[in-house]
Amino acid sequence: LKQAARVRKHAPGTLAGRDPEALHDMRVATRRLRFALRLFAPWMTPGRADRLRADLRRAGLTLGRVRDWDVLLEGLPPLMDEAGLSADQRRALLGALRRRRAQGRAVLVRMLGGLRFKTLLLVLERVPLSGADGLARETAGRMLRKAARALRAWGRRADFTRPADLHRLRILFKRLRYTCEYFNDLYGGAFDGPIARFIRFQDCLGRYQDAVIAASLLEGYKIGDCPYLMDEAV
Repeated sequence: LKQAARVRKHAPGTLAGRDPEALHDMRVATRRLRFALRLFAPWMTPGRADRLRADLRRAGLTLGRVRDWDVLLEGLPPLMDEAGLSADQRRALLGALRRRRAQGRAVLVRMLGGLRFKTLLLVLERVPLSGADGLARETAGRMLRKAARALRAWGRRADFTRPADLHRLRILFKRLRYTCEYFNDLYGGAFDGPIARFIRFQDCLGRYQDAVIAASLLEGYKIGDCPYLMDEAV
């Protein structure tokens, strides 16, 4: 319910489009909400969480596409400096990228204004949960151990030279962190320290993933005599 409230809170700012952070915060809330549905599915009507998560995933992908362009455009000036682009080349590249962002944003605006998304948000704000208070601590322990084992196992076999493996590692850090956050009150705030450390790992992996996405978005662009800007700049 808290995450659904955050999605609603940031929807107007995302729709207005003046502050990229509103979109970022809405996307994060959507991601946390998907994870909450995954985590608490045992206390919901069978199949209900999966259906809601599928709808949220579609919304998250639409938000994510625009967010990727925002991150790229924000980090591009120093990369253009390193690549030595002329003023004309900068204008051409930025113009092309902003047009692509505008296309993604048009899809996002239609989604936020659509009946399907509005209905989804109303449903999420009224999701019924069956009571299981007596088992909460036992269940939380199992979920925490499962998330920690998954992260440890992947860390042992991952190839840290492969972007896909590092991205998977980031996802598993995120799942462990979110699990700790959702059950932190139940354990009297005992996970405050680990959560802070998880955030540092996750942020580091996130910066790398941003660079990977930026390279994929820029691939194929040719500005004058400077083909594929990211080859040198990254």
